[in-house]
Amino acid sequence: MDPEAARDAYIQLGIGYLQKGETERAKQPLSEALKLDPRSASANMVLALVFQQEGEYPRCRAALPRALSADPANARILNNYGAFLLDRERYAEALSYFQKAAEDTLYSERSRVFENMGITYLRMGDTASARENLERSLRLNSRQPRALFELAQLEFDAGDFVRHGTTIAASISCPPRTPPACGLACVWRVDLKITAAPSATACNSNVFIPTVPKRKRLWSPNSHEFRAS
Repeated sequence: MDPEAARDAYIQLGIGYLQKGETERAKQPLSEALKLDPRSASANMVLALVFQQEGEYPRCRAALPRALSADPANARILNNYGAFLLDRERYAEALSYFQKAAEDTLYSERSRVFENMGITYLRMGDTASARENLERSLRLNSRQPRALFELAQLEFDAGDFVRHGTTIAASISCPPRTPPACGLACVWRVDLKITAAPSATACNSNVFIPTVPKRKRLWSPNSHEFRAS
């Protein structure tokens, strides 16, 4: 088999295991992919997400720069890197990666980047910037449950009950999504829609990372925050 085709096949196999929550099994094909191409951005990115899901944060932190160095302008990798830093409560650093990702106006999942920026600003206590970015996310994709929920919370806190009601209704109307095997409900927007190479089949899914810190909520977000498409 052609080395590039073999690498792509290994990456897709690793993604498949990761989607099913079988992180231990995902490592072997990803390791084989990296033997064939140590600088593969896709293989390093998926491996980073495997380590993140396992809670192996130092290993995840080591794999992320390798992925980014292979493709520095890749908005998907920048968004994932930012999501990792957001999860580790390194908000200023996370914001810088999201801002770089948002510069790619052709990125097909740009709405998720603005959603992540909105959440980051919330964690930093900047509600005005949070609202601005959540609204921008929803202008790009009006059916983002997490962005709708957080925006509704801000509207409620500001006493804007009319808008709050409209936003909550839009959030509830979003179709349910399949929950992850681990049962995590709240997730940052981590993107695993990776194509190992132009000829490879893209994997259209999200990966789950640790739960959002508790804050006042008007209703319990459920598994529809996970997008499986």
